[in-house]
Amino acid sequence: KAVMANRRYSRKKVLQLLNTLPVQLVRWTNLFPGLFPLVATYRILQPYWKKKEPSNEPRSEIKPLPYALNETLFRIVDVEKSLLRRIDLPFGSSILAVARKVA
Repeated sequence: KAVMANRRYSRKKVLQLLNTLPVQLVRWTNLFPGLFPLVATYRILQPYWKKKEPSNEPRSEIKPLPYALNETLFRIVDVEKSLLRRIDLPFGSSILAVARKVA
């Protein structure tokens, strides 16, 4: 709620949504496979790190990272970006669907 993102989609849900629209699926791939272990670990452990302070205000868990860590993560994503130009990635923390409107 704090960052205006209120849905997470699975592959199944995205395909169900696309099937209700007049579109043709052009490409399907995953994104961020190099970061997947970090994201999964973070999401699993996050409930144990949360502060116990009750609050009615939505808060984002997104915080600035130290420069060196941020640069390392960007380099990993740059390598993945070059791979995406040639292949679809088999797993990752996000999905990408490219669809073309059918006339």
